[in-house]
Amino acid sequence: MVRSDVPSLVSDGGWRRGLHLRPMVFGIGPVGVMVIAAVGGVVVVSLVRFALRPLARRVRWLDTVLGLVHRPAQLTAGLVAARISLQVTGPREWHDGVGHWLVLAILAASAWLVTRLLRVIRSDAEEGVAGVAAHDLDRRRRRTQAVIVYRVASAAIWVIAVGAGLLTFPAFRTFGAGVLASAGLAGVVAGLAAQSLLKDVFAGLQLAFGDSLRLGDIVVAEKEWGRVEELALTYVVVRIWDRRRLILPTSHFTTTPYANWTGRSQDLVSVVEFDVDWRLPVIEARRELTRIVAASPHWDGAEQGLVVTDATGPYLRIRATATAANADAWWELRCEIRERMVGWIAENHPDCVPRLRVEPGAAPEV
Repeated sequence: MVRSDVPSLVSDGGWRRGLHLRPMVFGIGPVGVMVIAAVGGVVVVSLVRFALRPLARRVRWLDTVLGLVHRPAQLTAGLVAARISLQVTGPREWHDGVGHWLVLAILAASAWLVTRLLRVIRSDAEEGVAGVAAHDLDRRRRRTQAVIVYRVASAAIWVIAVGAGLLTFPAFRTFGAGVLASAGLAGVVAGLAAQSLLKDVFAGLQLAFGDSLRLGDIVVAEKEWGRVEELALTYVVVRIWDRRRLILPTSHFTTTPYANWTGRSQDLVSVVEFDVDWRLPVIEARRELTRIVAASPHWDGAEQGLVVTDATGPYLRIRATATAANADAWWELRCEIRERMVGWIAENHPDCVPRLRVEPGAAPEV
């Protein structure tokens, strides 16, 4: 029951000023009521999760949602319950102080909750990518777009939350009205100052939705060969074959030519060229290449061949080609062909190993 010394529900302006039971309810002070309400909100969220757990075991996306939003949902529910209890039972002088800070906390918790919900979309796009990255181009494209959208949306949500929080301060509202009067000049100055940053941001969006670059693609940029490891709004991280990281602005990939070895398909052609003596039996070398490639686990079984590409000067140039399913197999197959063909020539046709010939001329006349 409510203590007898608590003012009437309609005192101090009545219902027009809101419902306030003060200062104590059932012998519990306002702080105690707020704590109990916050704990109740947390418990309600936990009970909802417990009730949905049997269904979550059968529905994969629901289990992901419950795992990601559990903590922020508990915090948001607890803060909302505490704010409602303060509005109903707290002293009026607390509304502008404690109530204001509770509103700010609710805005932050809500932003955290919404960004966690966005992570559900990102997690669904990223699931299983590691195992199929070398083959499923559509999955890698969806993953790239999901990562970019998540980062843009998360940044926008936090900007809105911070802006909404600042608007709750009267001083900032007055300041905002003054700033709007000079928004045109400020916009021009900000645009000039952030031109480089905005260029990279729009380049990142272009890469994500233009499908010219994806996470996991094999590229050659700045004369370095590597795999795209991270694609952010303003920069791209390329993991080079020797495990170094090449970090480039996203605008680099929209303004500078680069090679994308996995842009539309994964299969590549391994090309190895040799300079040999003219006496090398090309038909026999072609048979040896066929044997080497057929025995290699890196060949995809599609194409292979050996041709003479140049026959001028002291050497005969031959080119061996074979296809591979992906970039890793492509590199291994090139090395294998080069190593075994060189060994075969040195062992079976040592006279065809390139040499510099010096033929003595006639003795000069005295």
